[in-house]
Amino acid sequence: MTSTPFFSIIVVSYNASALIKDTVESVLKQTFDDYEIVVKDACSTDDTIAQIPESDKIRLFQSKDSGIYDGMNQAIGEAKGLFFHFLNCGDRFASDDVLKKVADFIRSSEISDGIVYGDCFFGDIYRKQPSRITPFFLYRTPLCHQSMFFSKSVFDDYGLYDIQYRILADYNCTLNGFRKGVQFHYLNIPICSYLGGGISVSAKGIQIKTKEYQRIYKTHYSAWERFKYEILVTLSLRRLRYWVLSGKSPKFLREMYHKTVNKINK
Repeated sequence: MTSTPFFSIIVVSYNASALIKDTVESVLKQTFDDYEIVVKDACSTDDTIAQIPESDKIRLFQSKDSGIYDGMNQAIGEAKGLFFHFLNCGDRFASDDVLKKVADFIRSSEISDGIVYGDCFFGDIYRKQPSRITPFFLYRTPLCHQSMFFSKSVFDDYGLYDIQYRILADYNCTLNGFRKGVQFHYLNIPICSYLGGGISVSAKGIQIKTKEYQRIYKTHYSAWERFKYEILVTLSLRRLRYWVLSGKSPKFLREMYHKTVNKINK
């Protein structure tokens, strides 16, 4: 690893003893080795730290934070890489050569700044993301945060995660960059396997998300855009889609939905 690694892989943890080992090991298995792993732990009270594999590629620091996004901001301040990637505890890279493929793509495309993103898995369901990002797509569907690689300049030029958002600060960050002209570069490979869950799917979390969505929409979209896109979203049977994606629907319906969306996003 050089003094300025190509990638900084950021893992934020708090009482994640059952999850952190697999996440870190999925990074250590990568065939491309010019990276560092920055583990920022919020002073866990379980044996999270003891579960972290030993490696000279890992830099661990512990400090209190106000939540996951505050922890991510602190980790950004410690990271030394050219491109940053965030894996939550329980998430994994989709294969052992993800970093090699991303690095090759960045080099061959001569990308020095912006965001590189790819596809992802939610459990055993494959989610294909569009090769071109539009305002309506981001209004309707956030990009999977763990499928994205951010150049350091994105945070230097446009700021860190806004910690007023408890659940959707990553979505706000993506929209903020998009609206300010950050370039998005699509790489047609699966990047990660995303665990999901947590507060965002609880009854309280859904209430928080609903309020945060409305605040984000008003920040990044004009009244006319919101009116137009709400009509389009309603016509696309939003309530039915939410039910299909909620996990309460039969698995075959979720698979059919994602297959359809994947064809549209090709």
